[in-house]
Amino acid sequence: MTPKNSNFKSINEIKKEFEIVIDDPQEIRKELIRMAKSLHPDQQQNGGQFKSDFDESRYYRIMAARDFIDGISVPLIIPIDKSLTKSSEKRSDVSEISNESTELTKKIDDLKTDIASIKHQKSIEYESKNLLVLNEQIKTQIEANRQFHNIPKISLALITSILSFLWLFPSTIQNHPILSKIIDVNSVLFLMIWLYLMTITIIMWFYYYQIEKNQANIFQRLNNESLQNNIFDEFLEEYQMSGEKSFPLSAFTDYVYDYLSKNESRFSNIKILINREIGDIFSRIILLRAENSDIIKKSSTGYLGEIYDIQ
Repeated sequence: MTPKNSNFKSINEIKKEFEIVIDDPQEIRKELIRMAKSLHPDQQQNGGQFKSDFDESRYYRIMAARDFIDGISVPLIIPIDKSLTKSSEKRSDVSEISNESTELTKKIDDLKTDIASIKHQKSIEYESKNLLVLNEQIKTQIEANRQFHNIPKISLALITSILSFLWLFPSTIQNHPILSKIIDVNSVLFLMIWLYLMTITIIMWFYYYQIEKNQANIFQRLNNESLQNNIFDEFLEEYQMSGEKSFPLSAFTDYVYDYLSKNESRFSNIKILINREIGDIFSRIILLRAENSDIIKKSSTGYLGEIYDIQ
């Protein structure tokens, strides 16, 4: 809207007349006020009068130009503000979408972390369960072997005890009507037989003690991660040399048996201690640890059993 008593039609006309190079209307207005202030009578030491008619005419032309700008500033500002508002709203929407996307990505990452944690926890629980089963199986087998060893140990101890009793109490034999004719407790032969059986009994007891001790050591070694790592590393090295990229569970279980058999000096009586069930559990524990370390990955389960891919 154009103010009354103004001949100005546009801002460009004002810029041209007053030789202003600024484009912003508000900055033009400031420049006009500065120019008007320099022409105002109060700034002139002329008794409150303009210095000349030209200065007076120019002052009022400047004020008219200022009024023109004030008249057009309202309608000009409104669409600018609306445009800025729409742009701001768009930026706000984009920012909100970006924040929601970031939040969604974070939730997905948290979910992946939770799933991985649950999977890891289940693997630990499964491994712990297998370790408990392995320990119980080995303890049961050791106890069974100990019971088996008790038969010769007790038999030898019983025979030696009887001979020792006869040797310590010879009158028991001498006063017996039948035994006195068969056994002479004072003879050198009886003494040699007694010493021989006593020696055999001591040796056998020590021998079976060593077997049971070795079996207990095997029990501890099978739970040792270092041993399990060595077995698996050597298996992978031999298997990869053949060019294979996967292997069945049965192949690894057989390898475990062969490995322990080849190291009988370290694992004496291993064949007596480990049966097929114990060997299978022991193999699964090693494979589970390798799978958790991303060394292998279970690919399928078919009629040949579980198959593992080497990563």
